Amino acid sequence: MDSGVKIKIFLGLLYFRAPLTHKAEPVIGRMVSSPQTSKGLHSVPKAALFSTFTHPQEHPGNANGKTLISSLNSTKTTSQDIPTEANSALVWHPTNYLIACRQRFQSSLDLKGEKESTLEEYGVGQKDTDAFGRKCLLARRLVEKGVRFVQAYAGNWDSHDYIARAHGSLIRSVDKPIAALLKDLKQRGMLEDTLVVWCGEFGRTPDNGMRGGLSYGRDHNANAMAMWFAGGGTKAGHTIGATDDIGAEAVDCVHHIRDVHCTILHLLGLDDNKLTYYHAGRHKQLSQFGGEVIRELIG
Repeated sequence: MDSGVKIKIFLGLLYFRAPLTHKAEPVIGRMVSSPQTSKGLHSVPKAALFSTFTHPQEHPGNANGKTLISSLNSTKTTSQDIPTEANSALVWHPTNYLIACRQRFQSSLDLKGEKESTLEEYGVGQKDTDAFGRKCLLARRLVEKGVRFVQAYAGNWDSHDYIARAHGSLIRSVDKPIAALLKDLKQRGMLEDTLVVWCGEFGRTPDNGMRGGLSYGRDHNANAMAMWFAGGGTKAGHTIGATDDIGAEAVDCVHHIRDVHCTILHLLGLDDNKLTYYHAGRHKQLSQFGGEVIRELIG
């Protein structure tokens, strides 16, 4: 299933997603001969000599492929049956592609080409917003280069007391950059195929969280939390679900976090029930053992 969503940005908890179809062809491996060896010609398997990188803009990296290649290369380079020049090729061939990829994206990390008005909108150079503003602007630039997933982290939100003061400061640091990012993506026609997600790890209890006679302040709350979605096929301008009157637990449109995972996968064009990995005798999936799409979130 192709949902049309391209990128996922994960904010401070931002997400982007790029097209999931891979058309990468391996770079053909080379045959290495060594007349000095007693065993004659040596053939190094192609799997040990190719990189899954083709065009960095289209395929900025395939983590699984790179991990496999690294594993194969590690195995081959420790083998006594492979001549010195083959070992050299094993080490440097994928490295050359990584260097090319870094050069390709180096310009994305330089914000000097951005207009002053853009930097101001993101809060770059301003005391409260500079750090996260740079992250959000960099996220947009990376997405333009074809990066499929970007996380812009903002912390630390683990405040158990003085919530207004602690969270108030954090809100001031992220509010302007996030608004600028969403506006920028929309103006560039990128928001419709970019899924943006903001969330944390859990909510906050409404009480002082007494445990063992000690007060932990506004404690971690696994029964209620807030998050928001933008772009990427989500329903805009809606509040979905609610807590009880004191914010202790969810009472309307209640879903486990695995349903959020399933919904994100659905928006990215993936079926959680089909995206499995066989391990330890059973097919495992990202939601652990299944979930449901939160239809109220789908636009």
